[in-house]
Amino acid sequence: FVRFGEIESAKVIRDRATKKTLGYGFVKFRTPEGAAAAISEMNGAAIGNKRLKVSIARVSSPEIRNCKLYVTNLPLGMSDEHVAALFAQFGEIIECRVLKDKHTNLNRGVAFVQFNVRSEATKALVLHGQHLEGAERPLIVKFAEDQGRK
Repeated sequence: FVRFGEIESAKVIRDRATKKTLGYGFVKFRTPEGAAAAISEMNGAAIGNKRLKVSIARVSSPEIRNCKLYVTNLPLGMSDEHVAALFAQFGEIIECRVLKDKHTNLNRGVAFVQFNVRSEATKALVLHGQHLEGAERPLIVKFAEDQGRK
């Protein structure tokens, strides 16, 4: 990230017990322009079989915690955009990611949808049990488990 501007600090978040990375971190740039350049160029970039999500960090508060939903039994033809459109009626979506098979790159019928605030995610739980066209089974929609608390 240094190519985008001077960095004040950088931190990789790790599991306290194993010290293994949890797959995310924070970079604080000296200027807003450096941060904007990093977001513009690196958001969505691939590293190995992962895609980066690069954005401005949000200030932690109780209302933005546990806002991510786990969704399964999606029709195999649904894209990130289709899933986001389905859930957008309940609030602002921060991130929507449909999981894909590593080898075939085909949809696995599973997605994670992160809302701006928990109350929006809670509203979206009404989709649990609905049967979407092209799906073999009714949707399962529930709050995603917090990996840091396992």
